[in-house]
Amino acid sequence: MNRKIKEQCIWFFYIIGIFFIIPIISYYLSLPDIFPKQAYIQVYLSGPILLILGLFLFFNYRKKTIGLIFLVTGVWWIFNIIYELLTK
Repeated sequence: MNRKIKEQCIWFFYIIGIFFIIPIISYYLSLPDIFPKQAYIQVYLSGPILLILGLFLFFNYRKKTIGLIFLVTGVWWIFNIIYELLTK
């Protein structure tokens, strides 16, 4: 893969990751919804997509720090949702 294309792909993955971290941050900071259907994104999409992005960045692109951040955030968010469902 061309170096420029690889770099553009990495930046695209960063933007996607930030897009899916924003609903989690706004949940904990009690901010109003920024995106339409933010609750749907927050509950159903944020965890799995961050997990996949983290694995992809960590192993494919060797971006260990940001990949690990996305991976840990995704796993933590999935466990948080499961915990909420089990306790309510």
